[in-house]
Amino acid sequence: MIREVTNWKIGEWIDFHIFRPDEKKGYIIYISGRPDFRMTASEKEEKVNQSKKVPVCIGHDRQSQNKKYWLYKDRLYWEIDNLEPQDMKLLLDERIEKRNRKLEKLKLTDTASENEIKREAISDEVKMYVWKRDGGGCVECGSKINLEFDHIIPVSMGGSNTARNIQLLCEECNRKKGGNLV
Repeated sequence: MIREVTNWKIGEWIDFHIFRPDEKKGYIIYISGRPDFRMTASEKEEKVNQSKKVPVCIGHDRQSQNKKYWLYKDRLYWEIDNLEPQDMKLLLDERIEKRNRKLEKLKLTDTASENEIKREAISDEVKMYVWKRDGGGCVECGSKINLEFDHIIPVSMGGSNTARNIQLLCEECNRKKGGNLV
């Protein structure tokens, strides 16, 4: 099981000599506001640079030694399956690719919906006129049940909501016609 840690940050640790006497400052990774992993400036630089290409294990959870934390492409993940770096890379790359495909699909859907023709309701005046003109029955088969107002030229093809472009069709005839002109 792999999970992304969303509430983490790297903070600077000043007067770090208690932890490593040879370093005056270092860095600490905070998870959920709690200081969890400490490292020197050189360790941080090395791990961050290395994590751009492969996942880097930064340590184990103090309370649960079986939970490992990994830094990869500016994101932090944890897992409990004791995976090797190459296995983490494969799984995380798959996850990232899946997320990217989903985002692209959503962007395409969003663009398509912005470009859709906004369909306005047929006015009551037009409906009354068409009902009287077509005698309250389907213009194809004459049925008087399950009647629908149909666009002769579909809205998707530039058809309007005027009486000249609206006709009465029963449900069955309207389904047969579909989005076609005939």
